Amino acid sequence: MAKLKATTQNSKLFALSQGLAFGVWVVYHGVRLCVGLVIHPYRTMREIMRGLWFVPLVFVPAALLIWIFVTGRIAAWVVDVPSALRDWIGLFYATLLLSLGLWQALLLYLAVRFWAGLKR
Repeated sequence: MAKLKATTQNSKLFALSQGLAFGVWVVYHGVRLCVGLVIHPYRTMREIMRGLWFVPLVFVPAALLIWIFVTGRIAAWVVDVPSALRDWIGLFYATLLLSLGLWQALLLYLAVRFWAGLKR
């Protein structure tokens, strides 16, 4: 009976370690591909479109933009910013909006281009 109980515990531990290993694998490749999209988007997008598992990473800039907007709205309620700094913060957010928008447009263009190329 003790051996059966130990085997059941071992199988639960093995299943947990498999799930953990898969989670680490997904996080590692997700972060690697996100960094690759920043450093060399052409090569990384080609790799993403071949695998199709990480195609949602194409929308990382849009997710960043939404996250920054939501946290900015929450911070505007919590923190009182002096008027002298508001201009600099506005300039920072305008620059961030423009650069994330252009990065998103580039990634969408590359995704459509590689998707059409792989379809042929």
